[in-house]
Amino acid sequence: MEYNDDAYGVLGVEPEATETEIKKAYRKLALKHHPDRVNDPVEKDKATTLFAKIAGAYEVRTELRGLGATHLHCFTYSLIRYFRR
Repeated sequence: MEYNDDAYGVLGVEPEATETEIKKAYRKLALKHHPDRVNDPVEKDKATTLFAKIAGAYEVRTELRGLGATHLHCFTYSLIRYFRR
């Protein structure tokens, strides 16, 4: 599924990655791009956008893993909204 791959791509992990690998990648990216770590206002806006994308990808990935294949159609609208931001 295209959207699933995008969420993993944002986190920089493969879809086959373990929960530990995914969580580690998310935490590393979240710390690196957290808006509170940036002093420049322009860079802070960029960091805020990127941080939101990282957090959203982790949330989408978590929700996708929790859904069975028969329930994915119910989640499609949220995925489309997220990745069209």
